[in-house]
Amino acid sequence: MDYNTESDNTDPAPESKEPSGLTAVSKESLQLSRKLTVVLRDIFMCQKQLQLYHPEHPKVLDSAKAVVDGLHEAMLDRKIISLDFSEKHFIYDDIIIDHDHSFAAEQLRDFFECREISRISFHEGTPAEAIIALLDVLDNAPEGEKRRQLNERLK
Repeated sequence: MDYNTESDNTDPAPESKEPSGLTAVSKESLQLSRKLTVVLRDIFMCQKQLQLYHPEHPKVLDSAKAVVDGLHEAMLDRKIISLDFSEKHFIYDDIIIDHDHSFAAEQLRDFFECREISRISFHEGTPAEAIIALLDVLDNAPEGEKRRQLNERLK
């Protein structure tokens, strides 16, 4: 695509398959959004595996490793990725993550919402065992006041 504005060519620009106004920055955001959508799906799968198997089971570890691999790919030069949860979306740095409103994303939002968690952060180098431990603790989260105390400890 030619970005030269001094061209004498009066023909309209060829149609692009990309949405109008898409810049290099928003292309990067779209790529990150896609990567984090996969991470969310993998977190959901790991959480479901934990409901079926004990935390040390190989299927659970494989699911957690998929989460870690996805986070590593999404991190690039970031040290922390924090995901915020709204009623309808996962959001990273004002980027909506779950554009497709997938079943996995909806279930995962519900999982965190009923535990009164609105943000989760992953640090660079987070091990698979930490993903498993977090999801296991959250899956077995206590009710009422004990839940609020747990949320405070997890912040």
